[in-house]
Amino acid sequence: TPIFFSLQDGVGSLPLHVRQILQQRGVVFRTGDPVTGVRLSTGQSHAMSVETATSVTPADAVVVATAPQVAGALLGRLSADVRQLEFVKSASSTMVTFAVPRDVCPLPESGTGVLVPLHTNFAAGTDSLVTTAVTFLDRKWAHLHDPRLALVRVHTGRIDDSRALAMSDDELVSRVHAELAQIFGAWPDALETRVQRWPHALPQYFPLHQTMVSEARAALAPHGIFLGGMAYDGVGVPASIGSGRQAGREALTHAQR
Repeated sequence: TPIFFSLQDGVGSLPLHVRQILQQRGVVFRTGDPVTGVRLSTGQSHAMSVETATSVTPADAVVVATAPQVAGALLGRLSADVRQLEFVKSASSTMVTFAVPRDVCPLPESGTGVLVPLHTNFAAGTDSLVTTAVTFLDRKWAHLHDPRLALVRVHTGRIDDSRALAMSDDELVSRVHAELAQIFGAWPDALETRVQRWPHALPQYFPLHQTMVSEARAALAPHGIFLGGMAYDGVGVPASIGSGRQAGREALTHAQR
């Protein structure tokens, strides 16, 4: 029995499905129009307005599911407890996926990937490996299996290592190719490669993170503003869903008062 499960079209398909369902229920999405401010209203029929460069939308309650730095910048004027969200640190991640001929791919006979020890020396240079882990995608996810190809994803980036972000795609592919040759003894030329970059995507939960989030929420809730998302309650799809549901419930309760 497989120990790993995913969506047939990848986790990236989940928000697309959610969007389709919500649109069928009448939810309106506005994309490509970043929020520039959330302003409280006095003596108006609505508690606040959400502003963009092109629109002003009245609201009785707002769920803010942005990165904490964005939330702190948008809402920090309301309270110093909210402004401190700007200082939450986030790590960046860049992934390089290789499709290589299966018959010449030097992977171990078993396993779904390897972790690379911190500060492992790069044999062809003077620094350490940028690779943090390697995933054998077609072993981990059975629906990706191809009898001709092996799909291998290389993970790079940590809170204290942003070297991959400074490299071009070609530079990163070349560097990671050399590191795979070091890790596995050799590495064939890829039939296809893909580079995916996720800048500042992984919030870091340092000591007192929960206290900081609780203080920000306590300052925002009386105004009808609620925080949701992995930056506040834990990384991962289940944690994000749970956080979003809780923020939604609180927003509805506030709006119905």
